[in-house]
Amino acid sequence: MISRTAITGAAHLCNVVSRSAVSKSRVPSMTFTRRLTQSRSLFQEEKSVVGAKTDPEPTLTETQTAAHGYGPGFHHYPSEWDKKLLVWTGIYQNTADVPSSISTTQMKRGRDWFRIRMNIVMLILTILGSAVMIKSGRRDMEAGHNLSNENREWHRKNREEHKAQQAAANNNS
Repeated sequence: MISRTAITGAAHLCNVVSRSAVSKSRVPSMTFTRRLTQSRSLFQEEKSVVGAKTDPEPTLTETQTAAHGYGPGFHHYPSEWDKKLLVWTGIYQNTADVPSSISTTQMKRGRDWFRIRMNIVMLILTILGSAVMIKSGRRDMEAGHNLSNENREWHRKNREEHKAQQAAANNNS
């Protein structure tokens, strides 16, 4: 027996489909998908309220679990590096406390924390490096060093060496 909520959701879905067929924008197809998903979730919620039996969650083997992504019920088997990362993030007190299997959500949270901290460290190092280069450039400028003068000096030396080699070659001939 289909409940009143499911019928209302289906009627709303038909209304959205008819409106999207009339509209000329690209958005209705996304709206249709969103409404379809919402109507399915309403129907599933209604089934659970009525008390209909649902299929049990399938159990996954370790190899199947490793092939899947993040989500509840999925596990990650941390390496030594992962254990150190989880300790640095403060999730566990030491590497001995880290279990052999943790949730992927926990591992993702640890990696996110580490990635953010590394980005902050790289930002600070970039700012410090920039400050050092600015200071070095100002010091060279006060001393009278600049790339234009160094380039002119290098070309002058090369021209003199080339002329000396040509003169030596002409004298030997």
